[in-house]
Amino acid sequence: MKTLSVIMMLVLISVPFITFAQQSNHIEQAIKDAKADVQTPYGWLGLGFGSGLLGYCIGGLPGGCIGGSLVLTSTQVFAPVPPAHRLMGKSYEYVNTYRKAYQSEVKIKRLQYSAGGCLGGISVSFFSFYILIQQLGERYN
Repeated sequence: MKTLSVIMMLVLISVPFITFAQQSNHIEQAIKDAKADVQTPYGWLGLGFGSGLLGYCIGGLPGGCIGGSLVLTSTQVFAPVPPAHRLMGKSYEYVNTYRKAYQSEVKIKRLQYSAGGCLGGISVSFFSFYILIQQLGERYN
């Protein structure tokens, strides 16, 4: 009887650890799935490029920085929506972890691409104005 009690006690103690290990695997899988589902945000690259270019053309370097900062801020404000078909029939923990990982990864990529586009737009407009000034200087000398 004593051995049966010890066995029952060991089984009862080990069940939470097995459950925790299974939840940990679901959480890791949710993070991997979310990172795999993130697509490259080329639209944000174009938006950053356009804002840097237009801002620089309107207000010089400060205008380019202001236009770029508006786009960079918007990358963090607008929350991306994960694809619903990936969350059908999943547990609450999986859905919550997937959503947070997906949103975090999309925001990071948006920020990287829009910052690169903004710097590219400011650079293109700066060099085009530089060439224009050089051409005008040669014409009037």
